[in-house]
Amino acid sequence: MMLSLIAVTSAQPVVTLNYHTNPSQPSPGYFVISIDITHSGDVAKGLELTVCEEEDGFYLIDPRYAKSSSIHLRIGDLTTGSTSAQLKAFAEKSGVYSLHVTLSYVNETGESFGMSSVLTLFVHESLFLFTGEKITLNPGETVEKSIEIRNMGGKIETATVTLESSMHNVSC
Repeated sequence: MMLSLIAVTSAQPVVTLNYHTNPSQPSPGYFVISIDITHSGDVAKGLELTVCEEEDGFYLIDPRYAKSSSIHLRIGDLTTGSTSAQLKAFAEKSGVYSLHVTLSYVNETGESFGMSSVLTLFVHESLFLFTGEKITLNPGETVEKSIEIRNMGGKIETATVTLESSMHNVSC
């Protein structure tokens, strides 16, 4: 009597997580976090992503545009390649914020896999920078110049232009 054994194996899909933000250097206010999922190997099925935060003054924005401390996304199946999931976030102030990310999926034979990661976000106050020419004004002279102020991210309620003089008698 001869007995044959056939073994069927399926490798664990190789999945990695990365992220970036838009704008790339977020400031307080709303911004987007893009979580990039790259995969090589067997099919990763039923990908589900859970993102949680426990930071004071930092929120994830759910699909109903409400502030939330966690969001769960069903991404679906992924063959070799990459995909991304975008989340809207809100930071009340500058700071270093941590997001806990959990990704779960199964391979072709139904074996479950998962991974967890902590993403660190740096939120900075955006600065107004003058990159134009220096304006010189002599006594009794009138000069007309234009300036450009650009918001590089975040919500700004007011912007102020300040003129400085060693004589302290400048008027606009």
